[in-house]
Amino acid sequence: MPTAVIAHLYHFLLVSHMSTIITTLCYARMNYNVGGLSPYGYHVVNVVLHSAVTVLFMVTCKQVAPRDYQMEPVLVAAIFAVHPVHVEAV
Repeated sequence: MPTAVIAHLYHFLLVSHMSTIITTLCYARMNYNVGGLSPYGYHVVNVVLHSAVTVLFMVTCKQVAPRDYQMEPVLVAAIFAVHPVHVEAV
């Protein structure tokens, strides 16, 4: 590969978008390890990650909410889990 291409890749990967690229590469690697090129593996990983984020969101809401409110964080997390803002057009 030419030196200019390597320098551009270095700048793009390590300087400008480091955290986004690392997260995206880890996510892609995890998806590939689960299902290879099958869409089923990607769907399983997406469902598991979304479920984990929903539980984390519910735990955070329970810690922030006053003690009198026990069911509200569960309701808010349920709305978060099924809200269509998480759907992307392909």
